[in-house]
Amino acid sequence: MAHLWRPSLGDGVVLTMAPLWRLVPQHKSWQKELKSKWDELAAGKYDWAHLAMHLWPERVIPKCADDRSLAIAHGLEETFWFEDEEGKWKPSKKPQKPIADLVRERTSTAVKAALKSLLDAPEPTSASKHGRKTKAA
Repeated sequence: MAHLWRPSLGDGVVLTMAPLWRLVPQHKSWQKELKSKWDELAAGKYDWAHLAMHLWPERVIPKCADDRSLAIAHGLEETFWFEDEEGKWKPSKKPQKPIADLVRERTSTAVKAALKSLLDAPEPTSASKHGRKTKAA
């Protein structure tokens, strides 16, 4: 789990905590919020986030070639974009570095193993209701 968690102030508290959603079962509403953001992060909704690049560079880097705002967020603007003579930003026909090399540089086997473990883990079961007092009918 430690390999997954890479806090970044720019991602915000909820996205930063999203991989840790299982660790807060005592606070159901917070766990639900974190789980929701985790699912959206895994689905690609927040590919601007540093955490998305950390966990899924193979998904995020190719998007940087098509979306300048993503390229800026991940420090890849100059790799994939150029400013023409009229001051308009355009995608480079040939990036400064091949996408496969960029992905390889940002991929960690430890992160991928931890991510697989997290994604393959069963959903936690709800807490037992033993010990709670019930009202008599």
